[in-house]
Formats: sequence, C-alpha cells, structure tokens
Amino acid sequence: MALKDIIQKDVTAIKSTATLKDVAKLMYQNHIGAVVVVDKMNGVRKTPVGIITDRDIALSLGKNGKLDPNCSVKEVMTPNVVMCSPEDGIYETIHKMRTNGIRRIPVVNKKDQLVGIIASDDLIKLLGSEINDLSQIITLETEKESHVKKPVNKKKQLTTRPRAAM
Repeated sequence: MALKDIIQKDVTAIKSTATLKDVAKLMYQNHIGAVVVVDKMNGVRKTPVGIITDRDIALSLGKNGKLDPNCSVKEVMTPNVVMCSPEDGIYETIHKMRTNGIRRIPVVNKKDQLVGIIASDDLIKLLGSEINDLSQIITLETEKESHVKKPVNKKKQLTTRPRAAM
C-alpha cells in the first residue's frame, strides 16, 4: 500500500522565523505533537526545511535549563528532515523511521512540496487493523471447521497389517 492512501493531508506548518510560543500554540490548538517547518507559507511552494516536535522543545528545555518562548523555531527544530514520497510503501517508511529514530515524516511530491505527513501512530493503527482482520480469518476458519467435521470413514483409513511371525 502506498502512503498516498493513508497520509494525513491536513498538515500544520510554520516558518522557521516563527517563535516557540507560536509553534506551541499551534500544537495546543491542533492537538498535535509535530509541526513541519517550511520555507514559504503563502506561496505555492511549501518545501520542508525542518520539523519541530514536542520532544524537541522538551529536550531543548532539559539541555538549557530554561527556554525563551520568543526564540525562533529555527533554534530548536530538527533541520535536514527525513522525507518520503506519496508513492513510498509502508514498510519502506517504517524502515526510514527505524533507521533514523523518528516517529513522523513529512511527505513531499516530486517538486519537494509538502503534501502530507505520516506518523508511526498512523501506521500502528493501520497495521493493528490488518492484524485484527487476519485473526478474524483464523477464528472464522476454526468455527467453520467445527461445523463441518464428519466422522472419519474407517474403511479409508490406513491400517497396519499384523506382522508375520518370524
């Protein structure tokens, strides 16, 4: 399955010159843990230049002991963000997440324009649903077999012949 079928297309984005206060407000208002940082907001082109997560903010606070809410997003964001294409597959994306130790990946088109985002939580929900469907197959098969069981025809069973005395 390609990512284009499961990505979140309504992505919250912000410019790198915005403040931590701005990004925290967006996270709170939209109930999200990550905001994609883009180079232009109003233009057609929204190319990701980074990503800022609630974890980035917490780690920055832990590292520095205090955090200026008016500092720019650029100071705290993760630059050189890992991205994927809408045509990428689920397992390829999981591999990227695992290899890079990340939980969210912006999805860009061939022009590097932001078209969505995929999170490990989205993949867990999808795969969990698929696993549930597979387990139902096993359950249904077992129920079906219990209704169709017939006694074995003894004439068709293989029997062992008594050995001749030596």
